[in-house]
Amino acid sequence: MPTATYIGFDSAVGGDWPAGKGSAGYFIMSDVDTAIQSLPPSITSVARVGTARTDLGPDTPVPNTGMALPGGASRSPVTWGGGGIDVTLATGAPVLVAAYFRANGAPASQNVLRVWIASPDLTTTYLDVSPSGTQLNLGIWSYVALQGPGVVRIRADGYQRVQGALFNLIGAPGRLLCFESGRSGLVG
Repeated sequence: MPTATYIGFDSAVGGDWPAGKGSAGYFIMSDVDTAIQSLPPSITSVARVGTARTDLGPDTPVPNTGMALPGGASRSPVTWGGGGIDVTLATGAPVLVAAYFRANGAPASQNVLRVWIASPDLTTTYLDVSPSGTQLNLGIWSYVALQGPGVVRIRADGYQRVQGALFNLIGAPGRLLCFESGRSGLVG
C-alpha cells in the first residue's frame, strides 16, 4: 500500500521551479493533449485526470504564475481540475513530489491549498491536510513524500487546479570518499 507524508509548501516562487526541485524528473502539460515528462525509476507512470483548460493563462492573475516548462524559457498554458494527477509508484525509494496548484478568483473561503492524496477510486485517503497561510490564487507548490508500490491520486477539486509536478529522490544521507592523509575509504 502506498504511503504519503506531507512535507510543506512554498508560495514565494510563483510558477518558477523551486531551487533544487525536479532533479529526478517532471510531468507538465504543454498543451491540452500533450504532457512533457521525465520520470524517476520509482515512478512508472503519471497521468492527468480531469478536464484540461487554457482559461488560466501563464500570466493570470499576475505575471509568471504559470508553471515554467523545462529550461524556464516559457510557461505551460494548461491547468486541469476535477481530478488531478494519478502517480503509479514502483517498489523502491521514496520520492519527493512538488505539485504546483493554481486558481483564479477563488473566494476567500476557498483560496487555500488542500493536499488530498487518495486512491484513484477515492475510497482510501492517504493524506488530507489544508495548511494555513496558503494563497491558492497566486500559485503554490505542495511538497509530499510518496512511497509505493501502488497508485495515488493527487487531487485538484473546486477552484484548485494542478499544473504539473516535479520529482526528487529521497535516499539515505550521502557518504564521502576520504582522501585525507592517514585515512582512506568511505566516511560519514
